Amino acid sequence: AVKCAYRKKALATHSDHNHSPEADDAFCRVQRAWQILRDPRQRAAYDQRDEIPVWIEIEKSAMVYDPSENDWRYDCLCGGAFYADDGDLKLPILTVSCDSCSKHIRILNRHPPSPIQQEEQ
Repeated sequence: AVKCAYRKKALATHSDHNHSPEADDAFCRVQRAWQILRDPRQRAAYDQRDEIPVWIEIEKSAMVYDPSENDWRYDCLCGGAFYADDGDLKLPILTVSCDSCSKHIRILNRHPPSPIQQEEQ
């Protein structure tokens, strides 16, 4: 799936197919991402870093529960949304990406369940 997505993005941003001024820079970013994702050591290091650019921080109370999807939602400016389920929201801090753009939010759960409450659930 990652290789297929890389090929599509590389083709779309390559200067032979895309003549916009931003194409070269976009193609370089795609190439760098592919180098990291295909190397298990580099990918593990990337996944462990705590430098995900966060658009905003919100409290869990700012999210809306969607019973039809059985999850929590926060709408993004792009028209997409950030989703988290109850299991994810047991963490005191959670970073979630938008389903439509590259933005991330950090959800703060100031009152996560105590370990005793977690065992009872």
